[in-house]
Amino acid sequence: MDDSTGDNREQPPWGDLCPIPHMDAEGRARPPLLALGGLENRLVSSLEVVGDAMHPDLRAGDLVVFVRHSGHLEDGGLYVLAGHAGLAPRRLQLLADGGWLAVPSNPCYGREPVDPRSGIVGPVVAVVRRTP
Repeated sequence: MDDSTGDNREQPPWGDLCPIPHMDAEGRARPPLLALGGLENRLVSSLEVVGDAMHPDLRAGDLVVFVRHSGHLEDGGLYVLAGHAGLAPRRLQLLADGGWLAVPSNPCYGREPVDPRSGIVGPVVAVVRRTP
């Protein structure tokens, strides 16, 4: 908690999250980009995709924009997960027993069980594709 600002939201261990500024064609400031998507009061961040585990859906160098975990999980949804190798985007699959699997798009990589209480950082709300 940052007592100097009165902000009592818990800060995540990977750093500060902040709104992405947005301007119109004349260069005038507009609401932050994510406010346009109804996320103006949410802590957001972006993560650069590394490797090919999510290919062809995501490519190395793409940016995924995500919000902190809201508690609701969606079968097939794209989330940023925290694992032993750091943060990574994956789809979630709901199992018949109520458990969850982290599913890469690339079939060369295996599915892994994920603990929704500790392994899910939050849902991806946008993807920024890097152009060559």
